[in-house]
Amino acid sequence: MQPNDQTINANQAYTHAQLLNNIQLLKEERDKGDDLLDNAGMLSGNIDVAQKYADAERMKQSIWVLICILIIIFGVKSLVFPSSATDVFNTAIFGIIIFLIVYVTENMGNYNIFAIWLLLMASLGTYIFKHIVDRN
Repeated sequence: MQPNDQTINANQAYTHAQLLNNIQLLKEERDKGDDLLDNAGMLSGNIDVAQKYADAERMKQSIWVLICILIIIFGVKSLVFPSSATDVFNTAIFGIIIFLIVYVTENMGNYNIFAIWLLLMASLGTYIFKHIVDRN
C-alpha cells in the first residue's frame, strides 16, 4: 500500500503549518520573556534606587537625632555651669553641631544651603570671638 502523493503532500503541509505555528509561538514566548526581563531589570533598578534613597533618609534622620542630643548636652551643660558656656568642650560640641547640620543639609540642592552655612559660620565666629574675649 502506497499512500498517494496528495496524502503525503497534505501531511507535509499540515506538519509544516504546525512547525510554523510552533515557531511563531516560540518567538512570541521569547519576546514576552525578553520584555519581562527588561521590565524586571527596570524594576530591579528602581528598587535599588528606592532602597538607597531610604537608606540616605534613615542616615539623615539619625544625624538629626544626634544633632538634637548634642544640642541638649550643650544646653544642659551651659545651664548647669553658666561660666563654662564658652569652654573648649562646648566649642567642640558647637563645631560638631554646625558640621553635622551642614553635612545633612548639603544635598538640599538650592541656595538655602549657602544661607544656612553662612549663618552657622557667623554664629561659630561670634562664639569663638566671645570665647577669646571671656578668656582674657
